[in-house]
Amino acid sequence: IVRDDMLYSGTKQRAVYEYMKRVLSRPENKSIKRLLYSGSFSGYGPVAASLGAHLHGLKCQLVLDVTPVGGGRPVTKERAEKYDTVKKCRELGSNIEFVENWGELNKKAAEYDEDKSTLWLPLGLDDDDFIEILGEQIEDAIPIKIVDNPPKNMWVVGGVGALAIALSNAFPKTNIKVVVASKSERRKEKISDKLKAYDMISLYDHAPRGKRIPYDTVIGYDSLSWDAAVEWGENGDYVWNTAGARFSS
Repeated sequence: IVRDDMLYSGTKQRAVYEYMKRVLSRPENKSIKRLLYSGSFSGYGPVAASLGAHLHGLKCQLVLDVTPVGGGRPVTKERAEKYDTVKKCRELGSNIEFVENWGELNKKAAEYDEDKSTLWLPLGLDDDDFIEILGEQIEDAIPIKIVDNPPKNMWVVGGVGALAIALSNAFPKTNIKVVVASKSERRKEKISDKLKAYDMISLYDHAPRGKRIPYDTVIGYDSLSWDAAVEWGENGDYVWNTAGARFSS
């Protein structure tokens, strides 16, 4: 198990500083004073955006849907405030506005984006530069014994597919098995189109709920990769756990 739940902002923490450094160096972004991110309250994209803003001395505005990442029943705003991801974003100084659905999310974020000093980051940081940097950072962190003997298979959840590509770049001899988080046919088609050019990446639907997961994870998202590995995996397979989060009382 690759336990990126032990990182404050999960797997994206590996690349967010260098990514923001590169993005902010672009001539068109010289006047940026605030980062904007929109997505689910329970995802780690908002935490990564908050960390990136914090490290680079910028403000951060989050627009968060109260529907959990990967789908599920919406929660109240009061309940969302008790989730680990939201608490971390608050700790990093981000301003948060909650909305009730995805349509409202895009509309409200577009309003914030009208400010020319604001940079709206892509969902899941799905940007070629981020994918490149993340792949490089992961590759640099691989222990020599794993470089010499890489895993045959690695299971990972797929939201937008950015991590799957980064992992494929870092582990070119490993089969990257992606469990698509969303049950939406439109989202499945979108991630399939994005990843079809990569011979070592294959997509999977949700497996039956498996045994109790022996590490901190995001239930309904990262937990999907564990369930799939238990159901269809082989001895020696790796599971990449991007983050861990839960509600506090």
